[in-house]
Amino acid sequence: MNTAFATSDWPAMHRRFRPDAEALFDVGTGRRWTWAALDDEAAAWAARLQREGVRPGDRVAVLCQNRGETFALAFAVAKLGAVLYPMNWRLSPTELRWQIDNCTPVVVIVDQANATVDLGVPALSLDDGPGCSPSDLQNAPGSQLGDPWMIMYTSGSTGRPKGAMLTHGMLHWNAVNTVLACDLDTQCSTLTFTPLFHTGGMNCLSLPLFFRGGRVVLMPALDPSAALELITGERITHLMGVPTIYQML
Repeated sequence: MNTAFATSDWPAMHRRFRPDAEALFDVGTGRRWTWAALDDEAAAWAARLQREGVRPGDRVAVLCQNRGETFALAFAVAKLGAVLYPMNWRLSPTELRWQIDNCTPVVVIVDQANATVDLGVPALSLDDGPGCSPSDLQNAPGSQLGDPWMIMYTSGSTGRPKGAMLTHGMLHWNAVNTVLACDLDTQCSTLTFTPLFHTGGMNCLSLPLFFRGGRVVLMPALDPSAALELITGERITHLMGVPTIYQML
């Protein structure tokens, strides 16, 4: 069995069984991805990252508000054995630069709102797309369960932030446990509005639903009125939030 398929290449797996089912809806941009489209997007970004010299173990940073492409990039680095570093767009340029120097990514991918932030690392435009096709991806090595998949930085409340290394195995078993605890299936869906640089936005329900073959509806940020409309209109079955969020809703 292909190594990438056996670990975290979940869009490639689900496209075999439900290629035309919707996997992701990005409310901010209006884009909807089927499983086949999400897998193609991930492969195209993986090909572009290969062109930029990204190799297994290299870090790839992304600086943008919640965008569906962040998930595509997560699956792209999984194909390459690289590591995704979702950057906290709420930080100052000085704080971001410190984390960049600490993390040493090979490349950073930015949206238009962050295009002028000088991070001292070669930057690619998220809004211009990968500029490659899925067929351009060559000899993708995939990832092992013990390999790091993401780096998420702590808040640094007692000192400098620390880069927490999350392996494929950690996120695999987090997904399995969430599927069992919440009884998730392919008809389940979630509305994600918490930031994707935080484990709550990425790992509490989004990645487990991608693992299971469900659907993720992604908002740029929390807008309570819009969220309530989406919960009804998109037939959301599961929602993660802290008490303050539920009080706002």
